Amino acid sequence: MNYRLYHTLLPALGLLLLCACGNGSSNQQTLEPVQQTTDQLQENLEANFLLDSYSYGLMLVHYSELAAQKASTPTVKSFAESSLAYHQKLNEEVEHLAAARKLALPQTPGEDVQAYRQELAELPAEAFEIRYLEVLRDIQTKMIGRYEQATSGSLEEYLHNWSMNTLPNLRAHAQTVTDLLEQLQ
Repeated sequence: MNYRLYHTLLPALGLLLLCACGNGSSNQQTLEPVQQTTDQLQENLEANFLLDSYSYGLMLVHYSELAAQKASTPTVKSFAESSLAYHQKLNEEVEHLAAARKLALPQTPGEDVQAYRQELAELPAEAFEIRYLEVLRDIQTKMIGRYEQATSGSLEEYLHNWSMNTLPNLRAHAQTVTDLLEQLQ
């Protein structure tokens, strides 16, 4: 009897499995939502990178404008002017990259940045220069970290290459800030 039951149930079980697997969808239909999700994640990575890059750049421009006016040490004043020009240019590049993606970028720094700029403006010149450079060092450290992440291969090739080309200048600026801080302290 077991033999007969086995031969009766086995084909029925096979038919049941075939019906369960044939739900009408193909592997391609299953992969499409996964691919769409992957594409959305890629777009979000790129958008976040561009937003971060632009936001850091806005902060550096905002603080460097003040330093170009307020710094009394010639080397700090000169660095602030070059930092201002460089980050304005870099932000223009980010604007072009963002426009190609129809990504809206902030036009002004956040309220916290504006409030901190006011605090910096109220410091005496010597204290201002040191604090300005410390703030730049902190922003540049974060910015360099973000660009290094971008070069790890998670972004589209042209953003990856753009980041690779930008990193040496960011590192050079960070080194200049460190050198200036050592001179002033």
